[in-house]
Amino acid sequence: MSVISMALIFEFLLYTFLWVWLNFVLIFIIHFLMPKNILETYFKEPYFKLSEITAFSGFPFYYIRTLMFMRILGFPSSGGKRGVEKAYETVPVWFCKLSKYIVISFLISFSLFVLLIVISGFHMMLNE
Repeated sequence: MSVISMALIFEFLLYTFLWVWLNFVLIFIIHFLMPKNILETYFKEPYFKLSEITAFSGFPFYYIRTLMFMRILGFPSSGGKRGVEKAYETVPVWFCKLSKYIVISFLISFSLFVLLIVISGFHMMLNE
């Protein structure tokens, strides 16, 4: 019984790992499709601190910047703290929808991956 359940957990873990990497690939592609007017308009002061602009301008953190803007474009109310609620108006609707689906997919896959790692850890501790 224990071997079967551990194999099942491993299989789910493998699929969620692949799902997480698929999301990383999609974010990589979206990084190059990100409209330049968003970065030129909103990736500056007063929306971001100078230290944030410096940090998120180079590798590997510019992918985090891409994911941040995808969240703001997919969920406009999440940009309220920085004052960028209207950023979605400057990009095509398809880009906003794609951003929303990729952010949701990333959050679900990453959360499920972490949950399965915790479950497999507890499973291995209990079956020693």
